[in-house]
Amino acid sequence: MSGLSRSLATINCPVQRLDPAITRPGRLLAYRNFSRMSRSQAQALATVKGLQIPEQDDYSIAEVYAGSPVELREFEQRKLGFAA
Repeated sequence: MSGLSRSLATINCPVQRLDPAITRPGRLLAYRNFSRMSRSQAQALATVKGLQIPEQDDYSIAEVYAGSPVELREFEQRKLGFAA
């Protein structure tokens, strides 16, 4: 495949909202829409991948792979510039 480049892109809006230049024939080889999964579907994927998922009604693929919510920590506030 000399001279061809391959790219993968993700978007978080409907394909219809993309600039028509991106979606015109010859630009995209294919696209796939991943709908939100039910709890049982997400749990099945998480089990196969050895992941834990938080309790909620439905999930995106990103939420399944992210696993449990990240624990937020307090960070020391740093001063910018010169401290007097």
